[in-house]
Amino acid sequence: MSETGEQWKPFTSDQQAIAQRPSFDWNGRMTMLPGIPVLVHDAYIAGEGILQERKRSPPLFKGGM
Repeated sequence: MSETGEQWKPFTSDQQAIAQRPSFDWNGRMTMLPGIPVLVHDAYIAGEGILQERKRSPPLFKGGM
């Protein structure tokens, strides 16, 4: 638990740090609820910050024509 009482979720991640021109690229993966994985991308490259999150879940409906 955090100092504010929030419950932390386990996650895995990969990070690349570049020293020549300050930058980093971080990709994290966690499961919010069973069957609902979440991907987080955080980066600072060429003076620009990037923060994105995506939920990866199977399609709820499949149809054909």
